[in-house]
Amino acid sequence: MNSNIRIKELRQALGLSQEKFGKKIACSRDVINNYERQRANVPPPTELAIASAFNVNLEWLRDGTLPMFLETKEQSIDKLAKKYGLDDFMRKVIMAFAELNNSEKDAVKKFIMMFMPPDDPEQREWLKIKSSSEPNLKLNEPEDVPMHARSQDDTTPAGKQIPKSEIKAALAERAKDDDDL
Repeated sequence: MNSNIRIKELRQALGLSQEKFGKKIACSRDVINNYERQRANVPPPTELAIASAFNVNLEWLRDGTLPMFLETKEQSIDKLAKKYGLDDFMRKVIMAFAELNNSEKDAVKKFIMMFMPPDDPEQREWLKIKSSSEPNLKLNEPEDVPMHARSQDDTTPAGKQIPKSEIKAALAERAKDDDDL
């Protein structure tokens, strides 16, 4: 059996007419009919379009290797949730994390690392961020601080530069104050 015959099998499994099947991959009904009747060979770009449009296993389409359909992201996460006894909330967390881009994933990892014990490097190992997107901060390097970033009672002249170490200390103090609330 070749991909021509499997196209017909797939189309029938999906319950689609040749016209509706063709529209999903930008082909006419006549082209689909020619494939199914083996009047034309299915070119690799069309095989890829079919695999993408219908979540079909490309190996199945080309040589019959099962399964016909690829596992969806939702199915994979559902299996994971079942295997580890995760509730619906955790399933949604995993799904949301999977939808993030790499920089957003890095930010979430950094946030989680804030709550992990600092003396357990093995526990943190799985969260290590492999991107180099984080700027290299030199704490004694001065930074211009714009006026709108200061509180109204700050008497520091507008043109003064403040070392990053002081900024970091002030932010840490503010975070501590916020935690006390």
